[in-house]
Amino acid sequence: MDICGIQTKKTCWLVDEEAAITVRRIFSLVCRGKLYLLWTYARAGKRGGTAPYQEQEF
Repeated sequence: MDICGIQTKKTCWLVDEEAAITVRRIFSLVCRGKLYLLWTYARAGKRGGTAPYQEQEF
């Protein structure tokens, strides 16, 4: 019974560890996605700021 209990605890710990790693990966991807979106919006804002100058050239 003790051996089974230890094995069960180990498997549960492994499952929890895998779940924690998966959650961390998801959060890291979400954070990276948000940073990427903010960077894209910043670049779009800079492009929008330079657009009138480009229109004046034409």
